[in-house]
Amino acid sequence: MALTAAWQAVVAAMRRTTAGTEHIDVVADQIGSPTYVGDLCAALLELAAMPDLRGPMNMGGGQSLSRWDFGLKLLYALRLPAVPYLVQALGDAVVTFS
Repeated sequence: MALTAAWQAVVAAMRRTTAGTEHIDVVADQIGSPTYVGDLCAALLELAAMPDLRGPMNMGGGQSLSRWDFGLKLLYALRLPAVPYLVQALGDAVVTFS
């Protein structure tokens, strides 16, 4: 899995969280479509073969996830335990990994 420096910091923080050394506040009401880097590379190669193509392009993954759901999937992928007192909040509130 290729991660940006920002996501590497998130992974490191989640590892510390599951070790009980800190907590992370995660917003629960932001939705995104994570894109697998292999799919992005394939799309860029296709676009590079289209010389007449102009303008901005957008690409997103096929699945929409909240930051909360992404965090849970990240914990699972890292084989880190879900903390038993994980609380999900709605609206402007935050979800806390404690």
